[in-house]
Amino acid sequence: MTDPRFDFRALDPARDDDHDARIAGIVASAMAARRSDGDVARSPGVLDLLARWTAPALAAAAAIALLSLPALARLERPAAAATPAPSPSPYERVASWVHSNHEPSPIELFTVLEAPAPPAGRP
Repeated sequence: MTDPRFDFRALDPARDDDHDARIAGIVASAMAARRSDGDVARSPGVLDLLARWTAPALAAAAAIALLSLPALARLERPAAAATPAPSPSPYERVASWVHSNHEPSPIELFTVLEAPAPPAGRP
């Protein structure tokens, strides 16, 4: 470490350690004095940061909602869909397959067998 362009004396292990202890003591006493005066502010926690952003975030959401109301009012609403015809019961589907000689696929069989039982009084 004899490069003349750089000062490596601070990295020299043979250097006097009392100098480092004096510097650390000076810094510690200065921080203690500032802390006792109330000059050092504590770092904000996560809840402090969230609380700080709650009001602006809610205000922005309300502004976006108010600005989007005219656009939403202009949208066309789809006509009411007609109610679909009731699907045949599993018994009716199997009977239609038998009468028409239809060979059901495995998916058709599965959907019929997994269908809920018809209400009482309906075959």
